[in-house]
Amino acid sequence: MDDVTKIVKINRSGDEEVILTPGPSYRESLSAGGNLLCWSEIEADLRWTQRTFSVIKLYNFETKTLASLTSKSRFHSPQLNREGSKVAAVEVTDKNEYSLVILDVVNGNETYRYQAIDKAFLMHPTWSDDGRKIVMTVFTEEGKNIRILNLENNKTKDILDYSYSEISRPQIIDNRLFFIADYSGIDNIYAYDFQTEKISQISSVRFGVGNYSYNTAEQKIIFSNYSSDGFALAEQKVNPEKEISIAQIQNTSFSFVDDLVKQEKGLVEVKESELKDYPVTKYSKASKLFNFHSWAPYSLDLDDYEFKPGIMLMSQNPLSTAITTLGYEWDMDERVGKYFANFEYRGWYPVVDLNIEYAKERALYGNDTMYSYHQLETSIGISQPLNFSKNKFISGITPFIRVKHTYQKVDKAFNYLKFPEPSFQSLEYGISAYHYRRSSLRDIYPKWGIIGIARYIHTPFTSLQKSDMLALEGIIYAPGFIKHHGFKFYGAMQLRKVGEYNSSNMVPFIRGMSNPGLHDLYRLGIDYKFPLFYPDWDLGSVVYLKRLTMDLFYDYAYGTAPDFRQHYHSFGTELQAQTHVLSFLAPVNIGFRAIYFPDLNDYSLNVF
Repeated sequence: MDDVTKIVKINRSGDEEVILTPGPSYRESLSAGGNLLCWSEIEADLRWTQRTFSVIKLYNFETKTLASLTSKSRFHSPQLNREGSKVAAVEVTDKNEYSLVILDVVNGNETYRYQAIDKAFLMHPTWSDDGRKIVMTVFTEEGKNIRILNLENNKTKDILDYSYSEISRPQIIDNRLFFIADYSGIDNIYAYDFQTEKISQISSVRFGVGNYSYNTAEQKIIFSNYSSDGFALAEQKVNPEKEISIAQIQNTSFSFVDDLVKQEKGLVEVKESELKDYPVTKYSKASKLFNFHSWAPYSLDLDDYEFKPGIMLMSQNPLSTAITTLGYEWDMDERVGKYFANFEYRGWYPVVDLNIEYAKERALYGNDTMYSYHQLETSIGISQPLNFSKNKFISGITPFIRVKHTYQKVDKAFNYLKFPEPSFQSLEYGISAYHYRRSSLRDIYPKWGIIGIARYIHTPFTSLQKSDMLALEGIIYAPGFIKHHGFKFYGAMQLRKVGEYNSSNMVPFIRGMSNPGLHDLYRLGIDYKFPLFYPDWDLGSVVYLKRLTMDLFYDYAYGTAPDFRQHYHSFGTELQAQTHVLSFLAPVNIGFRAIYFPDLNDYSLNVF
């Protein structure tokens, strides 16, 4: 959990050299041949979140270059031959059809294809040293086996008896077939002798072998040995005289299945008259848009998991294309609450969202009179999220446009004030982009990253004085002084042309204070955040406390209004608990904030 997956070279002395940091990959796929490294890596679709591809990556040790051999493919467990000229991989189509495919390393062209007649699920293909055969694990209704494919005559041979033992990673070594199996209840390395057709146990570890490789020159097996401290590299001399015959192997594992069978009362008898035929019908998307499944005693932004006091009800349809949230939330800084109803439809290439918000707002009348009013906003927006994530970086861009209708009414306590037009329309355009490195589970911020947002909103349809506002925000992430510590640098500007009707602030004010009605705002912020400890404390299913973090921050803002200029400063600390409330999957951050305002010689304590 401390680090992201990396490809590392380790010498005999135990010295480690990081070769590269891949993207999300299938760890069992790593292989080497010639001067190349090869593995399969997960790449996301440009638009659809649930559509992913498994592409083959190649890294050249000599030129230190990374390349993609395939694109928008579904190849798994790629294995290079000894010379590094060909790759054997298992292709899985979206119809669950499995084929062994051989690709040319130079151009990625397919040179050979094998599809099992028995529709077996093919796994872990490995080349023989002479490149004439490929050995692989196969899985059928009868269980698992090891199959050898002769590339010269296309003939196959299943070596073992089919069983439901866990069998993986077969390799042909010195006229024997090595593989990992759990015959004793523990994953160990075994060898099948082609001449005697006997199986013997090579390794004898306590908990299990994860992977292995054979050193031909020294006749040693290097394997990944599992213990309570995780996996560690181990080395063992291959000595046939010390190997254990499979006839002497006893399975010492616990047979939970047998215990469950003893509890069964027998076969369930089903009468044919009781069977019901369910006809296949067309799925109605329109009638299944809403599926309310949970509620929460807080308001949660489902995009960035931002937590605010309140309550919310959530709906998600079976296809995950329609998401609805209803609720109420309280803004701790602005000290106002609002009711909201949001609906988002993701079934089309652009995302369409509908939003309704009702709130009691505050504003400045003249230079010194603060008044309150009721505001009802309805809006419809169209956005186009595009995912460019690749290799070790997560990247994307989302342009959007929104049309908003606003109705305002002055609070009764200020009935001497009136809005010339109780309702008006506004248009908003914007674009957001992000690019940052993948993080480990224990990283709070990405080690390196940048996020940018540009928004422009105006009121072109009002007959009164028009208003507009431009807001630019940027965030830069950088590593801290210690592992899992991180810096976040925030910069923003908000330029407003004041008209009769003005939109709400887009750039947040410094922490602990509300915006005093500024026209233009320039904002900077620095955060240094780090974990304190991981208590792993739970109170039944009510709350689970996973991590406590601390944030040291400094906020600065410079604001202007007619005949007004002001600098604002604040600094302080935040103690934050990352929790899961009521077994909710998404983590919720609950924190305590202490802020000091040097300009006012004052401080503030609040919960957020």
